[in-house]
Amino acid sequence: MMCEHCEKRVKEALEALSEIEKAEPDFKTGQVALTLRGEADMKKIRKAIKDAGYKAK
Repeated sequence: MMCEHCEKRVKEALEALSEIEKAEPDFKTGQVALTLRGEADMKKIRKAIKDAGYKAK
């Protein structure tokens, strides 16, 4: 992520997943804080980030 637009794309991609209640990406740190509804499936989360056009670490 390099800008606020990137943050928005990642946020929307992650919040579209049923297990994520809220996503708060920060392009300055390259991190995302997540509020979950239940168990997190890291493969699904990484795929959502990749499908939005970004890399997940």
